[in-house]
Amino acid sequence: MHRGRSTKRTRRRMTSLCSCMLHQCVDVANFDKIAYATTAKQTWEILNKSHGGGEKVKKVRLQTLQRQNREKRTKTSHGTW
Repeated sequence: MHRGRSTKRTRRRMTSLCSCMLHQCVDVANFDKIAYATTAKQTWEILNKSHGGGEKVKKVRLQTLQRQNREKRTKTSHGTW
């Protein structure tokens, strides 16, 4: 029974610490979105959703870099700078 309390207390402390760290790392516009989240998980989900999801952003960024690279190689192969 004592172990259950300790685990619950530790989990609550970690959630508070994570929430605090997330609150410190965001700007005012994003802080307004997460101010009323009660757990670190809720905070993270709100931020992830507001930024369009991590995977989608990575995919678009990769596509942009690939296109820029193709354009650069095309200019170099045609001899124009």
